[in-house]
Amino acid sequence: MQILKKTINDADFKELKEVQKGCWINSMNPSKEEASELIKKLELDEEIIEDFLDETSTPRVEIEGNNTYILIKVPVKEKNELRTTTLGIIVGPEFILTITPSSSVSPITDFLEKKDVSTTQKTKFVLTLLEKTIELFDKKTNYVSKQVNAKRKNIQKLTNTDMITIVEFEEVLNDFVSSLVPITTIIRKIKTGKILPIYDADQEMLEDLIITANDSLNLSNSRIKTISNIREAHSTILSNNLNKTMKTLTAITILLTIPTIISSIYGMNIGLPLQENTNAFLYVIIIVLLISIALIALFRKQDWM
Repeated sequence: MQILKKTINDADFKELKEVQKGCWINSMNPSKEEASELIKKLELDEEIIEDFLDETSTPRVEIEGNNTYILIKVPVKEKNELRTTTLGIIVGPEFILTITPSSSVSPITDFLEKKDVSTTQKTKFVLTLLEKTIELFDKKTNYVSKQVNAKRKNIQKLTNTDMITIVEFEEVLNDFVSSLVPITTIIRKIKTGKILPIYDADQEMLEDLIITANDSLNLSNSRIKTISNIREAHSTILSNNLNKTMKTLTAITILLTIPTIISSIYGMNIGLPLQENTNAFLYVIIIVLLISIALIALFRKQDWM
């Protein structure tokens, strides 16, 4: 946990030992004891904070007492797994608190390097954090898109493992969409001025954020549609290949059945045409060949072979 402060005149964040007015408290992957200490010291709602530390929680905005609680989802990549986790933003009368169950959240780490943000400008701080989150969604969506496009180039040679990977990417993008929709709603609620105080300088940023969030949402939906098209195309190719294989096997079966029938007839111990003729075997072979050639020509005409 870090306690930081940066005014508009400061070049960098200053780390504090105690909570002061206008500070930012950054808590990542806190223990139960650390979370309890924060709740007690800052007079936070215990149930809301516990919910914020649950990765399955639904993004939302709540106002309890003097504090505004904003919960969003952010993309994280841990152990080569791309998913989303919760990020809680609590705006109090004298502080801003960010809390997440993850040990590394890019919007926060990027935020620490940002020079034009101050912890004393709470609304701009929150809006900038939302902006960094949306940018991260775009970055991760483009990463997924590149991975999918690389596999789409050899769509006819996709293996089961490739298809499983593509389906996993689709689930990730669906998760992104489920996270971006509430962010758009939260930004619109902030714009009303009922959640946080809005100043003239924030209006343009809010408009840009709404447009950016919608663009990011459209991008994710577009990539989901691309993956869906790949799955449908792959399924169609497999179906066509199966049909061709079945046609070929059927044609081969018919071609083998005709000689089998003829040879079975001439194998019976009864009187048969040409049985006294020394060239009977040759005649039978010629008949079989002619029938086979005629069937092959018919199958090719019907596009069976």
